[in-house]
Amino acid sequence: MGEELTSVICPYCGVGCGFFIKSLNGKYVGIEYNYEHPVNKGSLCPKANDLSFLNSPDRLRKPLKKTETDFVEISWRDAIKEVASRVKEVVKTYGPDAIAFVASAKCFNEENYLLQKLARVLGTNNVDHCARLCHAPTLIGMGRVTGVGALTSTFEDIANSEVIVIWGSNPAETYPVLMGQYILRAKGRGAKIVVVDPVKTRTAWFSDVFVQIKPGTDIVVANAIMNVIISEGLYDKEFVEKRVEGFNKLVEVVRKYTPELAEGISGAPAFTIRQAAYTMASSRKGSLIWSMGVTQHIVGYRNVLALATLAALLGWYGKPGTCVGGLRGQNNVQGACDMGALAEFLPGYVRVTDDV
Repeated sequence: MGEELTSVICPYCGVGCGFFIKSLNGKYVGIEYNYEHPVNKGSLCPKANDLSFLNSPDRLRKPLKKTETDFVEISWRDAIKEVASRVKEVVKTYGPDAIAFVASAKCFNEENYLLQKLARVLGTNNVDHCARLCHAPTLIGMGRVTGVGALTSTFEDIANSEVIVIWGSNPAETYPVLMGQYILRAKGRGAKIVVVDPVKTRTAWFSDVFVQIKPGTDIVVANAIMNVIISEGLYDKEFVEKRVEGFNKLVEVVRKYTPELAEGISGAPAFTIRQAAYTMASSRKGSLIWSMGVTQHIVGYRNVLALATLAALLGWYGKPGTCVGGLRGQNNVQGACDMGALAEFLPGYVRVTDDV
């Protein structure tokens, strides 16, 4: 077989770095950097630089069938026949909702589409994947505010931002390529960085303003920032007038959330909250990104609504140098959601309750 190079996407975080796996006679021997890849441009974090697990003897290469004492290898043909027979038996005996399908953010769009299609052909919406535990609040929250539950722009727009707000995320350690290739590139051009987090992370080291809050107080702090922006007339009036609904109601809601009130609840000093608000409002070219520090709460959906609304006040939608949304935790969470690998959505975010 000789030496081969195979183009792949990194199997870890949601940045989606591309590189080449180098193999010799079918065995992994290393990686080659892909300097032409549009996302990472040849750079990789330590995780992608070592994929030696590919040669592990413990990797599954064939289907296994459980016996009374152990697992035994069977052919793919026999495995498919066995699964099909069992599924038909369960559906016939108990109905289609007795079956559940678990899709994967590690799979291609086409594979996720086919799995959810199989579930629906059998007559059930019992299909889901890891987004249920991570970014379902982003999907629903951004969908309600912007119409689409996805990042609003590309990473390149983050690099061209003049203000970057990182809320409940630590990209310096969890998305190193995003941090190095885009966020720090923007900072090198003069961009200001605001970090909101309960922990002083490595990302916070790079911030111009660090708002350290108690866990679970995100909405209070977001409302206090909006209070300052609205009360001092710092919001994007043209954008709000043309693109935002319910502004007067928002004014009423955030009126009581002064920085002093937020300080008593969140622990973040009122001065720092004001400083964050002024920094955010200093430019109409800004990005607001978050991770599971925002979404993995019982109020994760409301957290997302608050942040997406804050970005709307600032006019950080639909223009170069702006990007709003959640940073996905795996390399195809967004694709799995788009393909309908969710119990409540068909492909393209058509609700299963819609008349289609």
